[in-house]
Amino acid sequence: MENQRKRYKYPLKNVIQDLWDDDMGKILVYLLIFAFILLCGSVVTKINTPSDEEIRSLTQDYIEIQLGDDYKLEAWDVDINHQFGITNVEVSYIGIDSETGKKKEVMEEDISLSKIVEANDKEKTKKRLEKEIKTAN
Repeated sequence: MENQRKRYKYPLKNVIQDLWDDDMGKILVYLLIFAFILLCGSVVTKINTPSDEEIRSLTQDYIEIQLGDDYKLEAWDVDINHQFGITNVEVSYIGIDSETGKKKEVMEEDISLSKIVEANDKEKTKKRLEKEIKTAN
């Protein structure tokens, strides 16, 4: 009599108990826990991912930094790829030198969003430091 399991009044509890005693029930519980963690991770990733408009704005600033002061941005296109929380941007652009008319073309350059943000931040820091130098003189 000691080895006999306690049977519950409600049949669902009996099913859950039978599943837990069996290895298949433990596997199902672990799969549910894994699915919950995966769902939470995807929600956090979705919250932290910037919108396509923000990415386009950052990319345009990045392109203008890459062209420098000599070239003027004439046309550009961007393809945004979101995969597993990592955002990659495929950039194509044409810049024209206003003095010589020379073109600078870049086609389908694949850049991570983190590199674009880093380049934009460096440019902002550079401009701030140059402004401080001018005000100091």
